[in-house]
Amino acid sequence: MSSARVNRDLADQARVQLGDAVRAFLAERTAVDSPLFDVSTKMAYGNYAAVRSIPLLMDLVSARLTPEELGRRLKTVGVPLGLVMNGLGWVLTMGRIQLYKDAGWPEKTDVVVPEDARGAEVLTWWARIMQTYRNDGGLVPGQGGTPETYEVLPDETVAEMANAALTEGAVAADGTAANGGDRDMLRRAIAELDMFEFVTHAEARDGIHHHGPYKLADGRTVLFKEFTDLQGKYMPSKDDANRLPVSRIVIALVMRDVEIRFDLFAVYAEPENLLDHVEGIAIYSDDDLHRITLPELAEIAEASVKAQRDYFLKMARWDDRTKVTHGASQYATDFHALLPLAGYSEDEVRTLWVEPFEKAAEDYYDRATGDTRLGAFEHLLGGGEPTTPPFA
Repeated sequence: MSSARVNRDLADQARVQLGDAVRAFLAERTAVDSPLFDVSTKMAYGNYAAVRSIPLLMDLVSARLTPEELGRRLKTVGVPLGLVMNGLGWVLTMGRIQLYKDAGWPEKTDVVVPEDARGAEVLTWWARIMQTYRNDGGLVPGQGGTPETYEVLPDETVAEMANAALTEGAVAADGTAANGGDRDMLRRAIAELDMFEFVTHAEARDGIHHHGPYKLADGRTVLFKEFTDLQGKYMPSKDDANRLPVSRIVIALVMRDVEIRFDLFAVYAEPENLLDHVEGIAIYSDDDLHRITLPELAEIAEASVKAQRDYFLKMARWDDRTKVTHGASQYATDFHALLPLAGYSEDEVRTLWVEPFEKAAEDYYDRATGDTRLGAFEHLLGGGEPTTPPFA
C-alpha cells in the first residue's frame, strides 16, 4: 500500500460515518424477503466479493483519473448507475464487517483479514470522490454534520432544467401538463419504471437514483429522479428482449411546499404524495438526453411492463446456485459506471471488471450460503460495538 494514497483520518471518518448510516438505514427496514430467492444470501455473496474486488476498480479508474476529477465527472445527470457511490460505501461497510465477523471480531481484536489490506486506501479514495461530488463537501447524508441532502449538480444545470420544467412542462392547477398528459400519467409512468428497474436488477432498486433538493430563488424545490441502466448488458439473462428502447431517463420535478431529505439510499418527502405538488416537469431521454414529453414517457413506461414481466419469469427459472451467484453480476454492474467515466470501453468494462468480479466471488459461495452469512446484519442491528472494524 502506498502511504501517499492513504489519509487515515479521512478513511476513519468515512468508515465511522458509513457504519452509522448503514446501521440507521437497516434499523428503519423490515426483514429482507423475496418471492424468488433469499435476498440476504445474494447480498452477502456480493458484499464478500466487493471487498476483494473494489481495489481493482480503484486501480483501473485511478490509472486515468484522480478522485477529484472523477467526482467532477459524476456531477451531471443520468450517470448509470445512480447509486454507485453510496452503494460502494454500503458494500465496503457490510463486506468488511462480515469478513471480520467470520474471523472472530469483535471478541478478537487482533484478527487479520487479507481482503482488507487496502481498506484504508479504498475508503480514502471513496471519500475524496465524495468530497468533490457533493456540493457541500460532505460524505454521507445526515452524518458528521453533513445535511440530509444529496445536492451534486452545478447551479447553472439546476436553473436550466428547472426553467425548462416551468415553461414547456408547466403543470396547471388541475394537474394537466403544458406539453401533454397530467400528474396521474406521470405517477403511473414512474411506478411502471420503478418496477422495471426493481425486477431487472434482481429485486433491487440499483438503477433508480434521486438527488436534491435544490432550492430555487422563489422558494420552490427541484428533485431529480433518474432511471439508468435501462439497457443493461451485464446482468444474467439480460438480452435485447429485456431492454427498453432508451438507455436512461432523467426527470426534473419542480415542486412547492414539499420538504425533502435523504439518508444513505432513500428519499423522504413531507407530504409523502409529493407528485401532487409538482408544478413543472422536464423529462430527458436516451444517451443524448434529449427532451421528451410526458406522453412519450408514458409510452416508454408501458413498454417496460412486458419486459419486466418476461425477465421475472426468467429469474423464476434460475437454479438455486444462480439465485445466489447473480449477486456478483448485480454488484459488478452497480459499480461499472465509474469505468466509462474514465474512458473504458464496454468490452473493457466486461473483461477488466465484471468478469474478474464474478470470478473472485466464487471463493465466497460457501460462506455466503452458510449459517453465519447474516453476521454483518446481526452485528449492526444488535447494536454491536464498535460499529465497524478499525483499520489494521
